[in-house]
Amino acid sequence: MYFSEKMNMLKWISNFRIVFLLMIPLMLLSSISEAQVTLDPGTTAVRFVYSREIERKNHGWIEEQVFEEWFDGEVPKICHICDNVYRYPVDNGSLVTRGLRSMINRKKLAEILEVREFLMVLVRRVAGEFQSESFRYDLSSEAPVSSRVEQLSEPWF
Repeated sequence: MYFSEKMNMLKWISNFRIVFLLMIPLMLLSSISEAQVTLDPGTTAVRFVYSREIERKNHGWIEEQVFEEWFDGEVPKICHICDNVYRYPVDNGSLVTRGLRSMINRKKLAEILEVREFLMVLVRRVAGEFQSESFRYDLSSEAPVSSRVEQLSEPWF
């Protein structure tokens, strides 16, 4: 009885080692895939969208945190016209689109602003904390290239 318990324990330990050794590369791969991406401020336009509960006085430090996070502190082009409504002619009338989610708009805005990428940052309060959702768009695919959700820390002042 004692010998069989010892054998079961040794099997369990060896299985645990195998699982642990398999987990290490997976953890490393996930940390590499979530690595910080620094965008070029000359070829990227940023659009900030704030929920109603975000006061105007908070916009400045939120934008600074985003610039520090994505652009190493440099200020990129700000896309104030990204939420405009655009009308495009089509065969049966016209197509009305708005925002960065439309590839047609993105291509037109990229031409106007002379950029190749867009970063849309949605800022809201969740459970009393500031939260940003960032969506990075390019001109090659309709869906966002990447997205990230982060908690923003309020300044001490």
